[in-house]
Amino acid sequence: MTHGIEEEANESPQRTIPTQAPTKPVIRDCPIKKFLCKSVSDKINNFTSIEDAQRVFHKLVTTKEYTCDKQVLYGHPGDGGYPLCEDKTFALKKNDCLVYSFGIRNDWSFDDALYEKMGCEVHSFDPSIGKEDHMHKPKVYFHNLGLWGSRFVNAKKWSLDSFGGILKKLGHEEARIYAQQRVIDAVKVDIESSEWPFLQDVISASGPSVLRNVKQMALEIHTPRWNREKRGMSQKDYAQIIHHFKEFRQKLGFRNFLYRTNNDCCGRMTTLTPAKIAKKRLCCYETYHVNSRFFL
Repeated sequence: MTHGIEEEANESPQRTIPTQAPTKPVIRDCPIKKFLCKSVSDKINNFTSIEDAQRVFHKLVTTKEYTCDKQVLYGHPGDGGYPLCEDKTFALKKNDCLVYSFGIRNDWSFDDALYEKMGCEVHSFDPSIGKEDHMHKPKVYFHNLGLWGSRFVNAKKWSLDSFGGILKKLGHEEARIYAQQRVIDAVKVDIESSEWPFLQDVISASGPSVLRNVKQMALEIHTPRWNREKRGMSQKDYAQIIHHFKEFRQKLGFRNFLYRTNNDCCGRMTTLTPAKIAKKRLCCYETYHVNSRFFL
């Protein structure tokens, strides 16, 4: 979705422009510390059963919408490495590329490979590993900060912020980037269910999207219900994450070119897609997207 600067309308002073009644929000009452909001509208919770919602979700995240003819893996094969689309439109420019990497744990292979192979400037984020801000390698900057839908400090004393807040903190805010034609070549997000408040924030924001100058994204999605909660996904939960993912595609313009299934996180998270739908129980998917704004 693109937005331009609103121009003054050349209207007659006598003409009255009708106002539209405000639309009822489809997602309501979002607690700052929770992965999901408290309630959703019947407008999006229109599934006939929870199995119906599970099928819709699985199809949504596994449907390819863009053919990427050249994919390059950065980092370790399997968990820790992520392929990027390197078609002509999305190819990284050596020594002139900017990447954000959210979620490190103890695996720097993706971040290191981008610097070592392509000379990218990489900003790495993870508040869970007990490290202060530092330069990990030349052009690889670590930030003791996590991605969320808003700015706050959680119960573990981790500092979290929205994507827009992080852009501003680093001086990469959208307006400045756009003026200089600077883009973020890739964003990797693997943040253990925190992607849901992140998505809720970016799809609900008014004005130009903070993701409009992100060329592609590797987005790992997880069950937003953890085993410690002792409850599985409800139909309303599925309605909410389906809404988020649809808006990410339709409103923000990101198109799926690849997905990989992953059930390594099932030890700590409840089932996202049962085996009867996906042939094996799934709690995580790796999804890969390009921004349609950059299509030639």
